[in-house]
Order: sequence, then C-alpha cells, then structure tokens
Amino acid sequence: LENYRRAVEIVESGVIGPVRECHVWANAIYTGGHFTTNTSAPQNVDWDLWLGPAPQRPYSEGVHPFHWRRFWDYGTGSLGDFGCHFMDLPHWALKLRNPTSISAIGSSCDPVTTPGWCVVDYRYPARENLPPVQLTWYDSGMKPAQLAQLVRQQPKDQNGNDMNTDSGQMFVGEHGMLLTNYTQ
Repeated sequence: LENYRRAVEIVESGVIGPVRECHVWANAIYTGGHFTTNTSAPQNVDWDLWLGPAPQRPYSEGVHPFHWRRFWDYGTGSLGDFGCHFMDLPHWALKLRNPTSISAIGSSCDPVTTPGWCVVDYRYPARENLPPVQLTWYDSGMKPAQLAQLVRQQPKDQNGNDMNTDSGQMFVGEHGMLLTNYTQ
C-alpha cells in the first residue's frame, strides 16, 4: 500500500524523532457468535471442506459466515484476524523483529471462544541505531489515550470530517507523532 510505504519513509526520515512508542488498534469487536443446532449449510457451502482439519461439528449459522473468527477451532479473534495487517507497518518502519517481553490483559475466554477484547504490550530491544520500542495493540473499540488530542490537531477532510480513526497506527517520536491507518 502506498500509504504504508510513505509512512515508513516519514518514520525513517527522522522528522518525528526517534520512536520509542507505537500504538496499533482495530475496531474489530468479536463478541457474537454461538453454536446453533437444526440448521443446514447453505447450498453453496461444502461444510466438510470448510471445516478442514477442525473438529467435526454440525453447520451453525452462529459460526458461519462471519463469527468463525471468535472460535479457537477456526480463528484467533481480532488480534489474529487484523494484527498481521495492522502491525505490519510498525514492524516495517521500526525494523522490529523479536520482542523481549509480551504482556496482555483482556476479557475472559474459555477453551471454545477467544477473548472479546484485549490490550497487548510488546517490548522490543534497541536495533542498530534505533531505541527500544513499546508497541501496544488494542481492539474492540479501545484506543490509545493520546489519540483524541492528535486527531484534534489534524486538518479536516474535504467534507469537514475528522480523520477516520476506527483503526490505525500512531508512532510517538521525540519530536512529534504520526497517525496512519490501513486505507488513508
């Protein structure tokens, strides 16, 4: 994506200074879904093929076509669903590889369903000439505290609206912040 490439250029240019903190969030809310009974798979769905190696279960419209993401047998919640896309930019721009520690808080989960929300803190060591970084993931509508302040400082779009911050990334540098998202 062109916007990701440009964001990497901005971070690497040093204009916002060394980045020690980065926040990533997705508005994905995976709290629905349940196993229903007495329903048949739609004609265009080969349920056995869709299940693949997952445990055999009858078709459930509470799982397919959308809520499968919330069940451990089929998905990994919003972090697994969106994290690989939204956290790609900070990993690229900040040359992140292996965290030295990871901690998380979230709603309760069980052996069947993923948490309804989570906040995950990743700590990365210094790399080459780059300082250590704290990367924090938020989902289910949670966002970093500094976001509201940063949005107020941004110019409005041509329709007078604030930048879309349903999901995005915020790089916090010593001299400024950069706000990005997947599509803008």
